[in-house]
This record gives sequence, structure tokens and C-alpha cells, in this order.
Amino acid sequence: MKFEDPSRRAFAAGVTLRLSAVAALLLLGADGFQIVFIAGQGLVPDQITIDDIISVLARVYFIATLVIAVIAFTRWEHRIARNAKQLDSSLSFSPGWAVGWWFVPLANLVLPNLVMSDLWRTSGRDGSTSPAYLGAWWGCWIGGFLLGDLAGQVSASATTAAVAELADVVDIVSNLLILVAALLAMRLVGDLTRRQRASIAQRLETSTSSESTSLGPGRLK
Repeated sequence: MKFEDPSRRAFAAGVTLRLSAVAALLLLGADGFQIVFIAGQGLVPDQITIDDIISVLARVYFIATLVIAVIAFTRWEHRIARNAKQLDSSLSFSPGWAVGWWFVPLANLVLPNLVMSDLWRTSGRDGSTSPAYLGAWWGCWIGGFLLGDLAGQVSASATTAAVAELADVVDIVSNLLILVAALLAMRLVGDLTRRQRASIAQRLETSTSSESTSLGPGRLK
């Protein structure tokens, strides 16, 4: 039975999630600046203003860090799933589908959270199904992106300063949720990695003890 240490991938996922958290903070700052700018200058349709430039730059940085974080996170999840399958054959998802459900429309609103709960269960030996914060992590992740999409639609159709400011307020809530989701994801990566490493160490220790016992005292050096 071969286990692969998920620590390096966990480290990479943690670093990229931190970058995403910083990007969410920058978006919050850009939204705040845009609200102040509109309050002072009013809505300037069909014209690129300084607040638009700042908002676009912050959003480009956010998208770039998000893509990198998704790659690092799913690589870590795939390693965790491969180990979990060996620790507990009752794992409901293959390592491939543990990652694949993230990219299936509609299913990705529910199944990645169920996968993570199953990975938590099969990676430990205490019988717990999921950490207490798992639901909060998933709710913030889904809620953040749904509100972000709503804010984009409101902003695109805004014809008055009041509607544009409303779009920014909705976007602030969205980015706050994404920030919390990134922080909880960092905690999840660390906790699940430690949980699985402890189970692997215990399994290997038990296996080594069993082999030593089967050799008999006369064959031990």
C-alpha cells in the first residue's frame, strides 16, 4: 500500500489561497473607492474613469490568483482523494471525480462540498463526517460568486449613480464572502492534511508492528 504525502501540495494550495484572499481585499478597496468616486463625481457613462481602471486592475489580479488557486487546490484534493481511497475503500468518489465535479455545471453547486465531507470522513479514524466550518466555507464560496454575478449584472445596466452604488455594495458583500471562503479553505487544507497524515502514520505503524510480530522474536535483529 503506497501513500503519497500531501504536504507539498497543501503548502502550494495554502500560498495561492492567501494570494486570493489578498485579491479579495483589493477588490473590497476598489469597490470602496468606486463608491466614494461616484458619490463625489456622479456616474459618468461611456467614459473610462480612474475608478474604472482601479476596478479592472483589481479584478484582473483576482481572476489570475483564482485560476492559480483552483489549480493548486484541486491538485491537493486529488492527492488527498488517492490516499483516502487506500485508507477507506468506502470513499464514494474516485480521485478523478473528486476534482471533476468542480467543473460540471449545476453539479458543482453541491457535489464538491459532498466530496470534501467524504474525504474528511475517510481520511480519519474518529468517525467524524466533516468539520463544523465546512458548511460555512461552502456557503460563502457559492454565495460570494452568485452575488458577484448579480453585482455585475446590476452594474452593467446602471443608468444612475444610485444603482451603480448599489452594485458596488452588493459586490462588497460578495467579496467579503469570498474572502471568508478563502480563509476557511486555508484552514480546511491544513486540517485535512494533518488529519490524513496522522491516519497514514497510524496505518503504517500498525502495519510495521504486524509484520514484526509475524516474524517472531527469533528473527528480529
